[in-house]
Amino acid sequence: MPTTIREIQYGSDEYRQVIRLRFEVLRKPLGLAFSEKQLAKEADDIHIAAFDGAELAGCIILTPYNNGKIKMRQAAVLPQKQRQGIGRLLTEFAEQAARKRGFSEIILHARENAVQFYEKSGYQVTGESFIEITLSHRAMSKFIA
Repeated sequence: MPTTIREIQYGSDEYRQVIRLRFEVLRKPLGLAFSEKQLAKEADDIHIAAFDGAELAGCIILTPYNNGKIKMRQAAVLPQKQRQGIGRLLTEFAEQAARKRGFSEIILHARENAVQFYEKSGYQVTGESFIEITLSHRAMSKFIA
C-alpha cells in the first residue's frame, strides 16, 4: 500500500497513536517519558502523520516560532519502516504545510545521527553540537519561501 501523509488533529485517536510512536522511537530508548504538561503545549502545533495503509508509520510536529520561522520537531519513523522514503515524504509535506501558512524558514534540532538525512533535504547546520535530552544535536535550518 502507498504511504499517505496528512495532518491530524491534536487530541484525536490518531494523535494518541503518534504519542505512542514518539515514545517508542524517541523517548523510551533514553529512559524518558512525556509529561501531560509537555503534551498540553502541543495543542497549537501542526501534527503530521504518515500512514502505510491504516498503520501509522511516522510523524513530525511543526511548532510556530517567530519572524517567519517554524520549528520541526519530534520527527520519528518506525524502525521497521525506516530507509523506505517515509522520512523524506514527511519532511516534504511539512515544508509544504509551513509554506502554505506563510512561514519562510524551518529550524530544527537534529540528533547527530540524523544530520546527514536533513542535509540531503537541503537543511544546513547552523551551529556547534549541543546536548539536548541527553544526546548530541545540531541546529539546522532551511529557507522554504
